[in-house]
Amino acid sequence: MIILDDLSYDRKDQAEASVLFERIAERYERKSLLITANETFSGWNDVFPDPGMTVAAIDRLVHHSTTFELNVESYRRRKAGDKQNARRRQLHDDNPVNPFSGQLPDHGNVAQ
Repeated sequence: MIILDDLSYDRKDQAEASVLFERIAERYERKSLLITANETFSGWNDVFPDPGMTVAAIDRLVHHSTTFELNVESYRRRKAGDKQNARRRQLHDDNPVNPFSGQLPDHGNVAQ
């Protein structure tokens, strides 16, 4: 099995597209090919410079295939958000008083 990850990440030049199409055609009806892409097939005109090649590649990929379209949040985006939220919590925990809020921290029943 060959795995092509993030296939639609960027536009291929003519030479790259030709090599990619040859690989897809070579594997067609012979061996396994797994592809991940962040674009639906309708957006693949931005991947291949030649519309005819785009149609031919998609035709070979979907024939005898199982296609999964996952409308879920990106794992990488979620992890980046988790890290950012953790940093914000840490900053808040390290600096509980916001000098711009005009409020003092509550230290319980401390005699003044």
